[in-house]
Formats: sequence, C-alpha cells, structure tokens
Amino acid sequence: MSPPEICPHCGAEVPEGSRVCPECGADESTGWNEHATAQRLDLPDAEDFDAEAFAREEFGPPARRGPAWGWVAVAILLLGALLWWMIP
Repeated sequence: MSPPEICPHCGAEVPEGSRVCPECGADESTGWNEHATAQRLDLPDAEDFDAEAFAREEFGPPARRGPAWGWVAVAILLLGALLWWMIP
C-alpha cells in the first residue's frame, strides 16, 4: 500500500514512496490504512483560516507599548553630560 499524500497523524506532506512520515514517524501500522485521511484531523481549510483571529484567541490582544521614558531620560542625561564635558 502506498502512503497517503498528507500524514493522517500530523498533517505533514509525505513524499511519494516513503515508508514513514518524515515529521512524526507514522507508518502503516500506526495509521496508514484505507480509512486514514487528513480530514479527521479537524484542521481548517487554508481559505477559512484567519491567522489574526487565531493569534488574538491564543495570545490575547497585542500589547501597546509606548516609548520607554526611562531610556529617553538616560539618553538626554548622557547627551547633556557629553555636551558639558566638550564645552570648556
């Protein structure tokens, strides 16, 4: 029996003639049979997948970060010290 085009365990592409999945190691004894299909993985179709919605669901809203005022103050102080040192 030839391997499926897509591994039914991990969804990776399986090269033609492979004996095992290159990603997860699945083979005929662990899931390559006549009934093994990728549709049982419950993966969304590429057209239906919204990456931004997935990221919001998994990681929450993006953090808003403003300037780090402490570093701005340090930079101003260093510039002031450099100017004071350079001007006789």
